[in-house]
Amino acid sequence: MSCASPALHAPASDAGSAVAALAASALPAASPGRPGQWLFRAEVSGEQGSGSLRLLLRRQDADHFTLSASDALGQARWEVRREADSAIWFDPQARLYCRLDPLRALRARLALPSIPLADLPGLLIGEWPPEGRVGPASPPSPGENRPFTGEMGAESWATWTLWEGGEPAVWFKRVGADSLLSVRRPSVQVRWRLAAHGGLGPVPGSQAPGRSGDADSTASGGSSHLVSGAREMTCPENEIP
Repeated sequence: MSCASPALHAPASDAGSAVAALAASALPAASPGRPGQWLFRAEVSGEQGSGSLRLLLRRQDADHFTLSASDALGQARWEVRREADSAIWFDPQARLYCRLDPLRALRARLALPSIPLADLPGLLIGEWPPEGRVGPASPPSPGENRPFTGEMGAESWATWTLWEGGEPAVWFKRVGADSLLSVRRPSVQVRWRLAAHGGLGPVPGSQAPGRSGDADSTASGGSSHLVSGAREMTCPENEIP
């Protein structure tokens, strides 16, 4: 006897079904901010180093999400949590956390794309940038205020470019089942692929620093009581260690 559960579900084993499932997961959602959880395998490479990560995104709505990263061995590395107008970064190994501005880009020693922290879930699952902000693929004319250009594929973005100061700053491209993001300065490339997805539910072995929807968490933006023994540090301009 079986019962339904909100656990993550891997794409179907059949190759055609797997590609279809992955493509569907990357579509711009009709209702951005839809709840759910998504597991990605990602690779980051750039001028300051490279590495592989497993990323688990758990989102309650457009303003509340948790993004957790672990290494190839499954060891938790960091977690970013947004609760409306506040956010925290948490290091479960060092038992440290800091407060972040969700409207600013997340910065790190291993360079990250200059994309607001609040937009990271939409970027990962294909909701960002909103279609209304993207113009034709041709480069913008001098003085034209058009931050994005791009081309839609059959059902989702095939490519898009973020322009800053009249120059291309960030490129996105779908390559089969992979999503590829390239940043011009500093040079960095991020490639990720959906491994599993499903509804919200408890994650076995989760090292989250608090309960989703915790009233104190929302009100305080992530005080040290969320993790027993955690110490607060500062992350100037959203720069994490």
